[in-house]
Amino acid sequence: IGSRLSWSRNYAAKDIRFGVEARALMLKGVEDLADAVKITMGPK
Repeated sequence: IGSRLSWSRNYAAKDIRFGVEARALMLKGVEDLADAVKITMGPK
């Protein structure tokens, strides 16, 4: 925790990532999902 090092290990069907890179990828995924849901919500 708190480490700035990032590394990944490839598994058969998974790509496991840790560190700063993982947080950045998670944030991008959440933002993409929020944009997709925002379109389906429509105006209020």
